[in-house]
Formats: sequence, C-alpha cells, structure tokens
Amino acid sequence: MTIYKKVIRDPIYGYIGITPEQLRLINLPVFQRLRRISQLSFADFVYPNATHNRFSHSLGVMRLGRIASGYLKDTGIGEELDLSTEEDYMTIEWAGLLHDIGHLPFSHVCEPVFAHFIDNTNVWKDYHVDLGSRIITNPEYGISEILGDEIAEKVPHLIKGESSVLSRHLTEIMTGISSIDRLDYLRRDAYHAGVPEYAIIDSDRIIKSLLIYPGDPLLSPIFKAKSLYALEGVVLSYFYMYRTVYYHHTVRALCLLFQHTLWDAFEKYDLKDKLDDILTPEFWNHFDDHTFLGILRELNEDIRKSLERIVFRKLPKIVPISKLNVGRIFRFLSNATFAEKMYIERMICEYLHEFGVEDVLLDSPIVIPYPRSSLAERAIYIWDETEKEPYNIAEDSPHMLTLSQVAEKQLAARVYVYPPNLRSNERFIDELNEVIKTEVR
Repeated sequence: MTIYKKVIRDPIYGYIGITPEQLRLINLPVFQRLRRISQLSFADFVYPNATHNRFSHSLGVMRLGRIASGYLKDTGIGEELDLSTEEDYMTIEWAGLLHDIGHLPFSHVCEPVFAHFIDNTNVWKDYHVDLGSRIITNPEYGISEILGDEIAEKVPHLIKGESSVLSRHLTEIMTGISSIDRLDYLRRDAYHAGVPEYAIIDSDRIIKSLLIYPGDPLLSPIFKAKSLYALEGVVLSYFYMYRTVYYHHTVRALCLLFQHTLWDAFEKYDLKDKLDDILTPEFWNHFDDHTFLGILRELNEDIRKSLERIVFRKLPKIVPISKLNVGRIFRFLSNATFAEKMYIERMICEYLHEFGVEDVLLDSPIVIPYPRSSLAERAIYIWDETEKEPYNIAEDSPHMLTLSQVAEKQLAARVYVYPPNLRSNERFIDELNEVIKTEVR
C-alpha cells in the first residue's frame, strides 16, 4: 500500500496523493519554478481565467501516470512489457511529474527562437523535452539524487518517446495520441479557459483499456473495443480546443508578436549574452515568465515598446488574402524553418514600407486531429477479443474521417498586419497579395 506524505487539492481530480520522495522533488526550486510558467502563454488575453501553470499540469499527469502504472501492474500487462521491479512502474509516475520540467518562460512560444539562437538548431518542436532531459540528469538540480541513477536514466527516454529504450507501449502512454499528457492538458485547459464542454475526456476508461495484441506485440496503441467512444472524445476535444483556444486568432497574434520581439532581442540587442548561464541552477530556477519580461525590458527601448504593445493589447489584425495565397503560405510554413519565416516576413515589410507597415506575420493554424490515412502509423486501434485482429477506429467511427475533411476546409493560413488600420486599405491589401504571390514559395 502506497503511503502518501500529503495530498494536494486539484480542481480536475479532487485530491492527488504525494509520496515522501515526490514531495522532496516537488519542493526543489527547479520544480517550484513551474508555478511561474504559464500553461497557455497568452490565452488569458482572450480567456481571462486561463492563468493556470505547468506546476498543476505536471501534478495531473503524474496522477494519470499512477493510474497507468497500477493498471499495467494489476493486469499483468506490465510483465509482458518487461516491467519487473517497482522502480520500473514508478518511472511512469516520475515521467509524468517531470515531463515539462524543461519548459521555457511562456511555455511553447519561445521554443523556435531559443532553439535557433541558443542551440543553433531549427528542430524546435520538442525543444523543452531536450532541455528537461539535461536538467533531470544534471546532479546540480537534485532531481537525479531523489530518483536514483536507474530511474533518472529512464525518465528522459520515456518523455522523449524513445521506444528503443523502453517499450513502445510505454512511450505511447507518454507521447501518443491518447497520452496521459494530452488527457490532462485538454481537460485542464478547457476547465480554466471556461469551456469545459469542449473537453470530452474519460481518462480512466482510456488508460484502463490498453491492450497488447498477441498477433503483433509492436502494434500500438491498441485499446479495448468498448473504449471507442472515449477515444472519439479525445480526438474531438483536440479538434475543439485547437480551434477555439490554442489557435484563436487573437491568441496567435500575441504569440507571433512575442516571437518577433524575441527574435529582435537576440539578433539586434544581444539577448544571448544575458542568457549564457541559462542551464545553471542559479539562473534557470529563477528564469520564469516574470523575470524574463524584466530581462527583455532592460535590453532596449524598442524591445520595451514592442512588449507594451503586447501588455496593452495593441495587436496586429488579420487581413484578407486570396485563396491562391492561402495555399502558398500554408505550403511555405509547412516546410520552412523559423528563420526562413522571419526572413520572408521582413522582406514583405520592406516591399510595403511606403504604407508604414511595421509587422507582417504569417500563420497556418490548421490542425488535423486524426491521421488522414486509415493506415497511418499514429492511428489508434481497438480490438474485440472475439474479432480476429485489431482495426483502426476510423473504420468504425465516421467522426474520425470527416474531422480531417472538415479541418482541411478551415482557414489554412492567416496574415496579420500592424498597424491594424491597414486591413481596410484596399491598395495595401492588393499590394500585399501581389508580394505574397511573387515572394512566398
């Protein structure tokens, strides 16, 4: 029987039990920092109560990890996945608790800019996971001492989704379409944004429906057939939340403007010099949303004015673009690096400088909530043991196929401009469309 040192009240799950070892880790400065890292960056400018943080989300994912590890242990599935010790099962809980430990201030917004200037890489999608892995294995933070060497080595592989080290089924639990991370953030974000009806999440049903198909042990994830409706709920929630919250046009405008501000701070005003010690505990443990804004404000008057536009909600607005250019922008952003995106946006501004344009921001907020192909690698399979073999949920759920078609009909590209009055200038819009037609490829 697990002994909890204390319990934490959570608005989503009620009480979350905390073991003595988990409490030691939670009390570390590096974990307490997550209280000051916003979960949804600038979403509170549209949904005022969406001010929750990575701290509460991490506790929630740990709680779901506890359910998953208990299910694997009690059903014997864990033995089939070569989980043989208590430490193996605890790794799932620890991974849930620590999966976001490497998030930069304002969460995902900063990642493409920091990856480019700090680590000289254009691969930024899971940049916070890479930073987190470095933090977990760095003894100066105190995490590895609490976890022990064996778990401290396994946790980074699990949160990275590296199935070569741990079973693919375990990595699906952490990073898959129905991962414990997604099960928590969809429901938690919807709750705090004030749109709980958009999160149709039955996490217990999904976690406790995981199966191993004896005909192909590597095929995953596979769930019991009776979990079909719960799995549909996750995919539908993903679609609703991205359309209404994560990709809300004002939220995206704020994120894009902040990324432009960061790029200028690095490129023109030597922000990197202020961040030389970023991954030392002395710096990182204090590097949160509030201190980062302070660092930026002290850089230069131009950066300070740019931040004031964000703080006081003086934002760029969407302008109409031709259907041809929608396709051009979507294809460009699907293949371009972030640096190439910045270059094109500035080039467009230079071409249109006579209109007094200060910012042109390109965005492609389309989301495909389920793989287009019913044979896609990331598809979800269900299995009724009376059937011969598992089948893709798309074959039994019309929602999954129609969602992809609906998503593709949504606006696949947006162009924001500042000053916002330019969106009513017909000559500017004509010139903008012409520049996009000739320069965005």
